Amino acid sequence: MTDADSQFERSRWPHFFAVVLACATFPLIWVGGLVTTYDAGMAVPDWPSTYGYNMFLYPVSTWVTGPWDLFIEHGHRLLGSLAGILTIAVNIAIWKYDRRRWMRWAGFATLLLVISQGLLGGMRVRMSSTDFARAHGVTGPLFFAATIVLCVLTSNYWTTMRHTESDSNISKKSVIVGWLLFALVFFQLVLGAHLRHPNIDWSPALFRSVVVFHVIAAFIVFAQTIRVGVQSRKMQRLLRRPAWILVALVACQVALGFATWRAKYGWPSFIPVFAEAKADQPYEIAVHNTLVGATVQNASMSQAITVTGHVALGSLILAVCVCYCVRLSRAYALQPAKAAVTKTNSMDRASSMTIVVGAVS
Repeated sequence: MTDADSQFERSRWPHFFAVVLACATFPLIWVGGLVTTYDAGMAVPDWPSTYGYNMFLYPVSTWVTGPWDLFIEHGHRLLGSLAGILTIAVNIAIWKYDRRRWMRWAGFATLLLVISQGLLGGMRVRMSSTDFARAHGVTGPLFFAATIVLCVLTSNYWTTMRHTESDSNISKKSVIVGWLLFALVFFQLVLGAHLRHPNIDWSPALFRSVVVFHVIAAFIVFAQTIRVGVQSRKMQRLLRRPAWILVALVACQVALGFATWRAKYGWPSFIPVFAEAKADQPYEIAVHNTLVGATVQNASMSQAITVTGHVALGSLILAVCVCYCVRLSRAYALQPAKAAVTKTNSMDRASSMTIVVGAVS
């Protein structure tokens, strides 16, 4: 073990703050999804202030008892600020207790990512820009994935794995398959962000094309996830577990995708829906409805949970996927070292046998 690793193992604070940050980020994803679902992104027209107040000094009574869209939008800002503060705490803990220089850069990159996320959200409000809204919707899951990476890199698993046998069933191909799945999931999130934030001037044909790509990509992701699960069958438990969790999550995500379309557009009609169809929601996407006979639904609570759950689950899939990929890459990277140790031990045994034979002779 290197001196840097021994210095790291003396404190659990970096891992503690990384876990707290990840746990705080997932609710942030949920609330951000609700903001978009209820079209509440412009409920507070100024930024970084809130109706002229300092964001942190906005009257609690006005916020809690105010309109629902104001409640979730301002709450989203407060949760985002909490995530930023926790990211700073993670970086301080890493700089103080973790002697791995590259780990400090990983923490700093995560800090830049959360700052960029906040700026994108602010620019979306100040410029009322759909493009900034899409970028904000994409970098949110990416930041969540980065927090999971920090959890893995600061965990006992990362430092103690060198003392265990690396998995002989891990090949370069399996690592490529894992990271390809990560890229596909991220691409699917990008397509989803375009569906959540369509431009007013989009033609029905363009919107239809994005929908088709999103559906096709969903089945490709599902097939690739099953492939990852199958290839992990003979791997160690710390790799099998996230792989099969991914299979379950993606299966649920496909089901939620169908439920989302049923909740928003009343299609396909054979899928049960929790609320009756209503057509009184002034939503931009109504003009791009390309399904004949379908109706845009009013955002009831059950419908909002379904749609927002689909968004949040996509972020969770990306996070579990990056956890699997980072662990897999770590195990694969240790294999050459294991091979070298095995070769050295074999040479030592051969030398010992030679000495014994020579002595007997």
